[in-house]
Amino acid sequence: MTADIEPRLAESHTAAQAVTAAATRHARATGLLKPDTVLAEAHPALAGFADPRYNPAADLPVDVEAAPPPPSADWCTRYLGELYQAESTEARKGRALCQTPEFVSRLLLTCTWDNAVHALHRDPYPEAPAPLPVRAIDPACGTGHLLVDLLQAAFVDSQLRDREARVRDALAVVHGVDVDPFAVAIARYRLLVEACRWLRCRLDEAPPDLPIQVAAANSLLYRETAPAEDGALFAVDPAPADLTPPGGPHADAHLFPGILADGRYDVVVANPPYVTVKDPVERDAIRGAYRQVCSGRYSLAVPFEPLLHRLAKPGGWVARITANSFMKREFGRPLIERFFPTIHFEWVIDTSGAYIPGHGTPTVILVSRNQPPAGDRVRTVLGKRGEPTRPERPERGRVWRAIADAVYRFERGRRCAADLWREHDLAMPSITELEESA
Repeated sequence: MTADIEPRLAESHTAAQAVTAAATRHARATGLLKPDTVLAEAHPALAGFADPRYNPAADLPVDVEAAPPPPSADWCTRYLGELYQAESTEARKGRALCQTPEFVSRLLLTCTWDNAVHALHRDPYPEAPAPLPVRAIDPACGTGHLLVDLLQAAFVDSQLRDREARVRDALAVVHGVDVDPFAVAIARYRLLVEACRWLRCRLDEAPPDLPIQVAAANSLLYRETAPAEDGALFAVDPAPADLTPPGGPHADAHLFPGILADGRYDVVVANPPYVTVKDPVERDAIRGAYRQVCSGRYSLAVPFEPLLHRLAKPGGWVARITANSFMKREFGRPLIERFFPTIHFEWVIDTSGAYIPGHGTPTVILVSRNQPPAGDRVRTVLGKRGEPTRPERPERGRVWRAIADAVYRFERGRRCAADLWREHDLAMPSITELEESA
């Protein structure tokens, strides 16, 4: 076993070294970091890069000049997550780290964030702008692709006029949790870069108390001490007491009180891991906590379903791209028969035929709300065939374009219809009535 562990540890150190060097080079190339400043010392949110609990290469030298240069001169940090995924077999295969492409993220947020914000019915030109009352989380955030896209959407939708107040307003919306502490360090850096871009300042000039809310923990097992919200649709057993500290050996979710509290979020989005758990202690702990849905050699996609909805407020919006294996194999039966009848589905979208980089496993996009079913109809996009050839630009592939056109057309039409009925002070018809009159 030692012979097996040592190469994995060495590769983990190498991957962390490479990403730390690349992040430092990115910060210097974009003017975010002075040449003589160490990345971890520039801002409290970046301290993890010098902490062995987050960064396994924290005590090793970093060769910034040997790091790959940023792929463009802008502030984009997506390549850091992709670099970590490419360099770390343990993150990629052991923890199923998989980057969410921007075009997938855009669709998930259109079906969730846009609807949650639209439901606020805000005055577009308020005399006294108020902070955004919406809260969102990705409980399997990895290196933060979905978090960055959420932050950008929140910044656009914030109505606060003062620049720093608007940045704080957007950051207060976004929450993330991941089991991989180094991925968490990357995600924190990426959110801070976005904040500095809008504040037009260097990393060391950013206010030290900016709310960068990304925690390291196993979100499936970490349990808040506060009681669950009333009206929870699906019970989850507490994690066993012998897991210390709760949520994994490097969990720091206690530094962010309430981050995994029940019923807190208006929007929950995720690209959860699809692998089976190899550690028997963790596997049995998850099975015990989610015994209503975990059966046989379950995929982690299964227990994430009740978790995503537990985090959502009653009526909250939930969207995820996940493996479709639970639809075809016996371990998915309890999920389909016991849990899915308790929630309302907005969309079931077959993406198995679309070319989505990094997603070799056939996938499905599910959009639902944390409430009992409203009617007996579900909107679906069913695939007939896959891409004839691999598209040069995945978002321009025939299958994905057909999916996106169908979803965007309906979602925009739904919001336009709601605005029309509200303008005339009429009761909004149900979705079923709208579809039947179309």
